[in-house]
Formats: sequence, C-alpha cells, structure tokens
Amino acid sequence: MTGYIIQLPLPAGLDENAMLELMDPDKDADRLHPMVLGQLVLGVAGYLSPVPGGVGSMTRAMLLVNVVEAAERLR
Repeated sequence: MTGYIIQLPLPAGLDENAMLELMDPDKDADRLHPMVLGQLVLGVAGYLSPVPGGVGSMTRAMLLVNVVEAAERLR
C-alpha cells in the first residue's frame, strides 16, 4: 500500500489523535500524523499531500465562479 487516509471525524467513542498516531507517517496521505505536522511547522516537511493542494485550488476556483455568478444576478 502506498498511502492511506483516515476519514475524519471518527464516530463517537474513537480517539482521533490515537488513531492518527497509529499510522505510518510515510503512508499518511493527508499528512495529519503528529510527526509530519511537527516537521511541517519546523519547515522540514519531506513533501506535501496533493490532496489538500488540489482540493484547495478547486475550492478557490469554484468560490470565484460562485461570487461572479452571484454578482451578475444582482445587476
């Protein structure tokens, strides 16, 4: 397996932090493992996940489209 994602939030009664700590940091696709987050804060992260980068770009693009469409309807 090259990587995996833990879908958050977890059901009630499951400890998200404990679950994240069980992951192999090198296979954490979302880059949420505490060690990886610490590396990111220190500026020594090995790589960033394409998942947030791609989703963030798409979210911004769609937000811009929605704002333009809403402004056009107000004219």
